Amino acid sequence: MRLVSLYDFMIMCRKFSLLCFSYFVFTICAYAQTGKDWIIPSQQYYKIEVGENHIYTISYDDLVAAGIPVVSIDAKNIQLFKNGEEQYIYVGGQDDNRIGLNDFIEFYGEKNNGELDEPLYMTPAQQPHKYMSLYQDTTNYYLTWSATTPGKRLTDYNDGNYSGKTSDDWLWHTSVTYFSNGASEEFYDGSPYNSPGTFSEYSEGEGWFGPYIAGSITRVTNVNTEEYNDNGPDPQLSFSVYGKSNPDQFVNGENHRIEVLVGSTFLYGKNHAGYTRIESDLNAPVLTIPSNLVGATTPVSFRSTYLARGRHAVSYIKIDYPRNLDLNEKDYFEVDYSASNDFFAFSNFDGNSAIIFDLTNNRRISGDVSGSVLRFNTSTRGAKKLRIVDESKRRAIPASSISEINFDNSDYSTTNYDYIIVTHPKLSESALEYKAYRESSIGGGFNVLIAYMPDIYEKYYYGLKHPIALKNFCKDVYTSQTNKPKHVLLLGKGQSYFLTRFNYSRRELENLVPTWGEPGSDYPFVTDYTPNNLAPVMAIGRIPARTNEDVQKYLYKLKLHEQYLTRSKKVLFLTGGVGQAEQQTLESKQNLFYNTIKTEKFGAEGMFINKRESTEIDKSLVQNIQSSINEGVHTLSYFGHGASQVLELDIGKPNQLDNEGRYPLFVFNGCALGNTFSDISLPEEFLFEEKKGGVAWIASSAYGFIGPLSNWTTLFYQNLYNSNYGKSVGEVIANTIKDYQNPSDNPNRSQCRQMTYHGDPALKLYAPDRPDYQIDMTGTTSNEALLPSNANAELDSFAIKLDLKNFGKVDSKAPLVHVSMKYSNDSVRNFGPRSFGPVYSTSSVLFWLPINEFSAGIQTATITIDYGDSIVELSPAGETNNTLDFTFSLPSNRLSILYPKKDGIQPFSDVTLKVQNNNLLAKNNAVIFQIDTTPLFNSPVLQVSNEIIADNIVEHTFILPPFDSTDFFWRAVFAADFNDPTKYVQSSFSLIFNSPNGWSQGYLSKLAEATTKTVGIDTIKNKLAFKRTLSGRYDMYPGGIKTTWFKINIIDDDKKAQGRYARNQVEMMVVNPDNLDRYSEENNIYNLTNRSRDYIPGFKYYETGKKSGVYFFDPKISVQRDSMYNLLGRIPKGWHLFFLINGDVDIETWSDSLFSALEQFGAAKIRTINHGDPYGLMGFKGDDIGEAIELVANYQSSLDPHDQLVPGSKQFSPLLTSGDLTTKNVGPSKNWKQFYRIQGDSRDTDADTVAYSILGVRPNQTDTVLVPPTNAKTVDLSLIDASSYPNLKVRAHYKDEDRRTPASHERWTVLYDGVPEGSLMPDIVFEQSHDTIQQGDSIRFATAYKNISSYDMDSILVHAVNLRSDNTSDTIEMKRYAPLASGDSIILAYKLGTLNLIGKNDFIISVNPKFDQPEEQLENNVISLSYVVEKDEKNPILDVVFDGAHILDFDIVSSVPVITMSVLDDNRFLFISDPEAFTATISYLDDSENPTGEIDSILSTMTGATFYPATGPGDKAILEYIPEGLESGKYRLDVAVSDVSGNSSSDLAYSINFEVIKESQITNVYPYPNPFTTSMKFVYTLTGDIVPDYMKIQILTVTGKVVREITLAEIGPIRIGNNISEFTWNGTDEFGDQLANGVYLYKVTAKINGEDIQQRESAGDKFFHNGYGKIYLMR
Repeated sequence: MRLVSLYDFMIMCRKFSLLCFSYFVFTICAYAQTGKDWIIPSQQYYKIEVGENHIYTISYDDLVAAGIPVVSIDAKNIQLFKNGEEQYIYVGGQDDNRIGLNDFIEFYGEKNNGELDEPLYMTPAQQPHKYMSLYQDTTNYYLTWSATTPGKRLTDYNDGNYSGKTSDDWLWHTSVTYFSNGASEEFYDGSPYNSPGTFSEYSEGEGWFGPYIAGSITRVTNVNTEEYNDNGPDPQLSFSVYGKSNPDQFVNGENHRIEVLVGSTFLYGKNHAGYTRIESDLNAPVLTIPSNLVGATTPVSFRSTYLARGRHAVSYIKIDYPRNLDLNEKDYFEVDYSASNDFFAFSNFDGNSAIIFDLTNNRRISGDVSGSVLRFNTSTRGAKKLRIVDESKRRAIPASSISEINFDNSDYSTTNYDYIIVTHPKLSESALEYKAYRESSIGGGFNVLIAYMPDIYEKYYYGLKHPIALKNFCKDVYTSQTNKPKHVLLLGKGQSYFLTRFNYSRRELENLVPTWGEPGSDYPFVTDYTPNNLAPVMAIGRIPARTNEDVQKYLYKLKLHEQYLTRSKKVLFLTGGVGQAEQQTLESKQNLFYNTIKTEKFGAEGMFINKRESTEIDKSLVQNIQSSINEGVHTLSYFGHGASQVLELDIGKPNQLDNEGRYPLFVFNGCALGNTFSDISLPEEFLFEEKKGGVAWIASSAYGFIGPLSNWTTLFYQNLYNSNYGKSVGEVIANTIKDYQNPSDNPNRSQCRQMTYHGDPALKLYAPDRPDYQIDMTGTTSNEALLPSNANAELDSFAIKLDLKNFGKVDSKAPLVHVSMKYSNDSVRNFGPRSFGPVYSTSSVLFWLPINEFSAGIQTATITIDYGDSIVELSPAGETNNTLDFTFSLPSNRLSILYPKKDGIQPFSDVTLKVQNNNLLAKNNAVIFQIDTTPLFNSPVLQVSNEIIADNIVEHTFILPPFDSTDFFWRAVFAADFNDPTKYVQSSFSLIFNSPNGWSQGYLSKLAEATTKTVGIDTIKNKLAFKRTLSGRYDMYPGGIKTTWFKINIIDDDKKAQGRYARNQVEMMVVNPDNLDRYSEENNIYNLTNRSRDYIPGFKYYETGKKSGVYFFDPKISVQRDSMYNLLGRIPKGWHLFFLINGDVDIETWSDSLFSALEQFGAAKIRTINHGDPYGLMGFKGDDIGEAIELVANYQSSLDPHDQLVPGSKQFSPLLTSGDLTTKNVGPSKNWKQFYRIQGDSRDTDADTVAYSILGVRPNQTDTVLVPPTNAKTVDLSLIDASSYPNLKVRAHYKDEDRRTPASHERWTVLYDGVPEGSLMPDIVFEQSHDTIQQGDSIRFATAYKNISSYDMDSILVHAVNLRSDNTSDTIEMKRYAPLASGDSIILAYKLGTLNLIGKNDFIISVNPKFDQPEEQLENNVISLSYVVEKDEKNPILDVVFDGAHILDFDIVSSVPVITMSVLDDNRFLFISDPEAFTATISYLDDSENPTGEIDSILSTMTGATFYPATGPGDKAILEYIPEGLESGKYRLDVAVSDVSGNSSSDLAYSINFEVIKESQITNVYPYPNPFTTSMKFVYTLTGDIVPDYMKIQILTVTGKVVREITLAEIGPIRIGNNISEFTWNGTDEFGDQLANGVYLYKVTAKINGEDIQQRESAGDKFFHNGYGKIYLMR
């Protein structure tokens, strides 16, 4: 019918991927009724099914037997309904208003036709004809009765007066042939809008037709024209035929021609193009058939010519012809009379008593039968529909065919359902379970309605099994309820209607919930409630279950999905395509989808797998695809070719998946991948696979075209992942169709209809409402997680590669990322927080970190995302999963300072300098030392060593000049880097003769290392200096001569500089920018003295009676002008002048020298100021002309300069008056002694003070003031507990409120006893047995640890850890060793197994971790040793034998065989010693050789299994199984084995089928080879459990002489099953003599316990005669 090969299918999809579309406007047929309007809820109804036109009768007895309460019924009120219309019936005996024993009901019943199909079509005219229903022939009649209303009746009419009446000679009769048996006919799913695309709506040409007419084929149909009267008019032929192809060959724009013939006579022909409908009275004439061509049957022929590929199909053939009034021995006949007579006489009536129904005039007429002639009169002349029947041949309706119908009379205007399940009673058990879940709080708390299809058929479309019934139901519930339902679930398999029309089992058993149209679509049930609206008003989805078990499997997965939503945001894009161009097109579409969903709101992470093989179906990627699904993907997005059961890019079978609880949404863009409306389909396989597969499937049910598929899916993804985020899949689809629809666009309409959804419409995918951040490392090993990959401590910086993940909703704000670095010496530094932008799914970023003095060795980065918890995250993880600890090692070849320790005290002039290579394994280190009294290393006392070469620790002794209490600076460098100043390591110490151990600093630059608070080093003046701060603001308001005088003034930090106003004067104020002092001359009369009202408490220049430092001058007076000039000259350089003119100052009379004096403060415009204009100057003494700020009028303004006020402001950065210096940590110490300091003599005044406080530093680096500030020169520290405070800090407090210059510093010193120092010493002992090692082997490490200090160490804690490639770690040792005296050492040795350490590993030894005891440093206490474990990737070799022999598939074995499963693994270190390495099962096979019943596991459910472990290299692990007697039958043994490394014996498990036959039988024994030349053996098959105890083979000549006997002992071992003898016969006799060439006979005797073994039939038996076989010897 419509089947095409996959190849053809794909070619069509490819050919029409880009289409030019024609456009139509469709109006779906409207139907006002809902199919239930005729039902009166108070009445009872009984259904009667009629499948053939006839007169039917129901007797009193059948009415009673059917349960109809005839006693209580008024017979006149009985009613009969068909298709919602009351029918006229005849009730015999109703006149007494009751139904008596002999009463009956009589009615005309007709089979169903296509009238009720009309609303299915997009326009009524598109229906091919109404002769046949698309769905069923049966019509349902409903018998009921009213309490008050009489029913419609046929009335009796009996007029036997035929006198003078003449019957017509003939009457017009219609004979119609249409195609209705589904065998040779064809179903067509409507003319395509552009081939091969068709509508899901019922469209032009959809229905049943005759077989194809094409090429040379002529289709002949014999139309019944019996009793033709050739004296009447010529018959009229009407027909309907459709073009059913559109080949791309045209002649004059046409590619079809159809011709109509009767017999061989041509009547009509028409040329046309494409899928044209050719129909009489439409675009073709009604044809007249010559009378000579008509007989009892008339052969009407159609032929398709013009082009061989043009095809046609006939819809119907109708002949109207004059028919004799001859009933031709019929007992039932239908007449649609069109003439004007009222008397009829029919001959050859097969009956004795006739009843005629006049359906036009509603009469029941009694006819008269005489012989075979039937005569009767009708009540009127003219046209009428007559139905004639022999009274005895009426069709009786038995009680068994009358069924009571209880209509569902629910009034949905009073209900509040929001979830509707439409299903079938066959699925009622599981539907109730489904309802219970959906009504539960965890299932959504829906108010659920279950409706069953049989009830819907009855109520909503007259009992017809018709899709309109379901549409009427959905629309009724939706339009009736105030609160509209949201979801409709079609729970049950649907079938394409053309498959069910003539297939009873498919229609009744598999079409549980119908679909709409072909290609099938479920959306029409919930659309078009308003014309041309394709958007579903309710979300709809289908679960195409056939059984309750199907539903329960799906429901289990749905619950799992909704209760434990997979947090995956991965979308797997699978792309096919034939040829590079198409593949690139599809890949670009997939990329478009991804770009739509990768940002707000979901932030999907895309994974792409593209077809890579040119074959029709690429099977090479199944494992990759299924692995991705198993790991969990949110959505699988496919774009490629396909069919309902196959994909171009094979994804495997769902039973091969392992994704319980991780069910993706499947979105398939391809052909027919959503077609579940026939046999088993991919959606059904995946939806109903137990615990695996999927729960939601979106795909087209028909042909898919790239453009519409892409556009629809883009919008769907936009809605799913953003616009409709968090809504159910069904709702998202509904909104997608709403946004996408364009009903006048044909491909758009089909896309909206055919992108079907299989799954629960209320199902929601993972759509978190908040973000959920997490950090992963980008690399799989510690090195891969760093940039550069060879990062080391010699670089200036490196980066940690981070994957910032968001498992939740995208937030537009960027989470902050913070890194806390804990170095190998336990110090901690913090970096960030930093922003890397919003995190959608995974953002791979680089967090750059500087290299510092602690960066070498093992360190741990604590990385936090959403630092500070500024973004509210998803529960329950929330903020708890935001931190990751990442441990790694930065190797270093840099030198580290060992001795003297930094700022330590050296009591003697001979000093030994010691450094250590951070790479403890480095050898032959060549180092050069330098020492000097300046950090510039350029003084005359500079000393430089030669190259000093050593392994690990390198040292050199210098003799220092006798400079007591002097700081010495020293440095060291590898000799190769001598000329690179950046490569040196540098330190310092103080030479203080005969001083105890301690810490001391005297060189001024040392103070730069201290923590400063508002004090530091002035590097220009080479002294301490207070830092600067920002002053208050100084404001100045110069104004023009007309400006209000009191607005013109100078403001000092919101205070008027002086309380008076300088009207017509100059106001001046001079400020020292370093300390904000005003230049105030005590004896200057123009320096205003403060009045009492000018007083402001606490401010120096506002005290009553004191000078204010503000000068007023009247320049119009020459003496004041000169005084102003002189004052300007006395102002110190660098001081700041505020100069303001207020009013009339006769500026035009000022001298050049006065102007020049102002220009020394940077003035540039003063000479240009006009009389009365505003002017202000703010500048420093010594500024260049133009550098000052000058406030002048805006001469561009419309405002007169004399009226302008020109404000300006200035701020300074004065020195502070106090500050602190705090040293870095001093220590660590075991015993504190004393602090002393040497102060310089640079104190300016008594206000210049300095005090010192001592801070204790706890091990956690928190500070506590132990000694408050004191100016004492020495402080006793002996009472400070060094265990509580292993480190101290000294803080100096400086203060000078006068000169603002801190006192000078000469030296500060802390005396104490130090702590020990140890170091790992590989130069003493070192072992690393392997750099690369085979998985399973053992690796060894060893090194030494030495106390290199002069202090004894307490017990030594050692922590050894193995850091795996995945950044997880295993603690190998956490052990405390004995105390270690000065100079002593210990050996640390380890041995590790490597079974689970695949990849790169770091073995880390850490001594005295986290300063378990005080020590100078930890950097040299840690060593990291890298090695690689190579994975054992060789598969073990599995061998299986039965009774010691290998068997072939379906070989026969004993019922108690010894099954030996052995495995050999070549790993020399890991031996298979656990029986769980084996997976072995035995399954019983049914007749189809498929496993049936329970599958028995040999290790768990069976006895008789023995395991023998492998104990050494080359040993086999053996699982031996001896069953306790298998029954006769066929079995399958499946065996798989994995070695200790997880390698399986093969990609596919070993599987062998075998057969057990418990009855002892033996086949004939065959020689092999035969004929033979040199030697041969004997082959045979033995069944049963026991081998023969006697067996003999005799070889004879053809005359019967025995020439050789072979005994059981010679034959060799015998086993159950196929045997081949160990014995080899070389053609010699008993004496070893060679026999002559020729034919020899042989006979075999075999016995068990003296009884002959029954012979087993075999194919070779025909070669034996009387038990003898033949051997051919041919040397």
